[in-house]
Amino acid sequence: MVKRLKKRFMLISLLSVFAALIVLVASMNIINYRKLVSDSDRILVADTTADYSLPEEYDDILEDSSIITGISSITVSDGSSFNVSGGNDQLFVFMGSNKIFSAHIDPDMNMTTLRSTLFGYSESQYEEYAVKAVKSGKERGFVDDFRFKVKPDPDGGYEVVCCNVSESLNNFRNFLEISIGVSVAGILVLAVILFFVSDKAIRPIVESYEKQKRFITDAGHELKTPLTIIRADADALEMDIGDGNEWVSDIRKQTIRMNELTNNLILLSKMEETHLTRAVETVQLHDVVEEQSRSFKAVAESCGVDMNVDVTDTIVKGDTKMLTQLVSILMDNAVKYCPDHKSIDIKLIHDQKNAILEITNDTKEDIKEESLKHLFDRFFRTDSSHNSETGGHGIGLSIARAIVDSHKGKITAEKRTDYSITFKVLLPLEQ
Repeated sequence: MVKRLKKRFMLISLLSVFAALIVLVASMNIINYRKLVSDSDRILVADTTADYSLPEEYDDILEDSSIITGISSITVSDGSSFNVSGGNDQLFVFMGSNKIFSAHIDPDMNMTTLRSTLFGYSESQYEEYAVKAVKSGKERGFVDDFRFKVKPDPDGGYEVVCCNVSESLNNFRNFLEISIGVSVAGILVLAVILFFVSDKAIRPIVESYEKQKRFITDAGHELKTPLTIIRADADALEMDIGDGNEWVSDIRKQTIRMNELTNNLILLSKMEETHLTRAVETVQLHDVVEEQSRSFKAVAESCGVDMNVDVTDTIVKGDTKMLTQLVSILMDNAVKYCPDHKSIDIKLIHDQKNAILEITNDTKEDIKEESLKHLFDRFFRTDSSHNSETGGHGIGLSIARAIVDSHKGKITAEKRTDYSITFKVLLPLEQ
């Protein structure tokens, strides 16, 4: 129980922090990405009226043909970049204020004009980027490390403006990787911290639970003595006044009932102990089901209830006594709550991993979906009055769940119709 509670505490804590980090990291990176896009688009919009020109201090450089060749004409202005016009057969340009190029693409997907402030790109590369931008079908987007803007021309061509944002994209990717890495590292560090401090965090809950179990066990043992005395006194009184006295008979019935409840509470408390050891042996589960069904068949038939049994050979590992008690509890529950002249269906099959026991019975009232998850709680009854006419104490299904849990299985309650219910048990097969 302590290990299970510790795991649950750690899991909930880690998932909570993980969810918060996802929201935080995603928000930061979305904001970062939108800023990148916004800044790039602002440059693209400004470029539509830009004049690529070179400052006057670069006039001497332009006279060096070893640096710039194949340019038919250059217009120099006071701006931060220069404008190139003329032939496109060979083009070398100097970086201006922004790493931008613009090109016109005709309807045949050929580049007809080009302006650029970029180094290290050939005309074929410019054309490739521009054509990719046009073929994307988007007005704005990314092609490799370029942010582009496409504007259709009346003649069927396209004016494409591209801005090299490789530095911004690299910064964005680096920030994304770092933020994810830091988050993962933080989760791992938190997991280590929780592993060492979770025992202290759940200690009050564990102590409260242990006190509750000790109280039930101690109270049960303390009640046994007075119950035994009351029953003995009732027997002695019956000997004095003779058989058939309804008051004495009622005392005996209630002491027997109270004694059963006390024993069941002690049993349940012991079964929920984490250190409880159980016998592990090969159990012919089909034999257990058939034997118990024969025991309850006479009781069912006395109420006009048909009991249909369908079992296949199924072998599991477990405690024979506990599994017999499990089947007995479920069948007893079905017989008690099945209306007269209805039916109970008992089915035992198995798949590759689990034995599957299903016990279905009609019910006297419509069980609400909300009540299904509480059926295995102690003292829970579907009728709020806790009428005891059906017998039992509302603790049998709690014992059934404890038995299934101790065998690493699963038990559930499902509605088949408004007036029928199925208890389904999964138990691991013997491997």
